[in-house]
Amino acid sequence: MSERISHFFHSHWYFVTHLGKVPLPDDHVVGLEIMVALGVTACAGYYCYNRFKKSCENEGTPKELVRDRVYLFSFPRSAEKVGVISLSPFTLKLEAWLRMAKIDYEYISVMRRRSKRGQVPFVQLNDCELSDSSMIITELERYFKRNLDENLPLADKGVARAFEQMVEESFKWTYGFQRYVEDMDGFWALMSSSLPKGPYGIFTPGLKLLKGVVRRKVQKMLMCQGYGRNTSAEIFQIAQDDLRAISSYLEDKPYLMGPKPTKVDAWMFGHLSQVIYINLDNPHKKIHPIRMPQSDRLRKPNS
Repeated sequence: MSERISHFFHSHWYFVTHLGKVPLPDDHVVGLEIMVALGVTACAGYYCYNRFKKSCENEGTPKELVRDRVYLFSFPRSAEKVGVISLSPFTLKLEAWLRMAKIDYEYISVMRRRSKRGQVPFVQLNDCELSDSSMIITELERYFKRNLDENLPLADKGVARAFEQMVEESFKWTYGFQRYVEDMDGFWALMSSSLPKGPYGIFTPGLKLLKGVVRRKVQKMLMCQGYGRNTSAEIFQIAQDDLRAISSYLEDKPYLMGPKPTKVDAWMFGHLSQVIYINLDNPHKKIHPIRMPQSDRLRKPNS
């Protein structure tokens, strides 16, 4: 077999280098045509891939960057009927913190673009790109010297940290399970209907094909994390315990840690809004009554 392949390529190389001097047999003509067609297809595919990659990298990039302005890249805003301005808790968390810290920022909608680490949301500050919402907040705190927790006692900072991790490493998985496993059809229909018209409309038919892929991916993540091995009743019991802990600690305070907003309130708003404000009949609204910290002004896009 290897000798036949070697003979085939050697013979074709000979005919290519002596093209026009020696007549080509029919079988070699067909083979040469196939090689040329494959080469053209490969070149065209490489060209299209590079064009698409470049368009993704440049999507939403402002023509002129304003120094010390934070450019927040995330998915397009959700339609009003969804109930929340973004279906990404991390986007809401980051945007809530930017508002509370009174930092100048601009929201830029993207569909294909991702950070260099492959994450959304991400921000650009001057010539620096930052990703991972928690790390972004840490870096912006340092750069702008805006620490919302500076007046908290050390013990309260520990409590706030525990609540931050609870909503991101426990509570998040409970409503993720509800969205992508228990009520995938309802959530997917709501998300699809919230896509903006125009250039994003071409992605709508593809969402139907993507639905099964996303569900399997989330199920795999849930299994790796451990929550996917529990029953629905057990998962919603975890959600109830988390909500009860938040509600008990919040009591009648305007914010979780007291009269003034702190960093943990951004975490609370980002995740709790995904079950309290979203226009879906999910069990999280029923398993335990909970009051959100003062957040009505955060529910609307920044003007």
